[in-house]
Amino acid sequence: ISENKSVLGFNLIWMYDKLEFLTSLFNELLALSLPAQRIGKVFSFSEAKQALEYFQKGESVGKILLKVEE
Repeated sequence: ISENKSVLGFNLIWMYDKLEFLTSLFNELLALSLPAQRIGKVFSFSEAKQALEYFQKGESVGKILLKVEE
């Protein structure tokens, strides 16, 4: 916490049948008019090791994304 780092993920599959509820939550989020998240750097999934090394350096600003190709 003192370094302000996190790994986040949300599994909402258990709410697949609650579309009306999810829509209302999404609309509430949109009403907040939050600024867009800053994307610091994008790595391909095959570069996951390099992404982790980049993160561990502590010099990153913004989100570090792993792009998964289909």
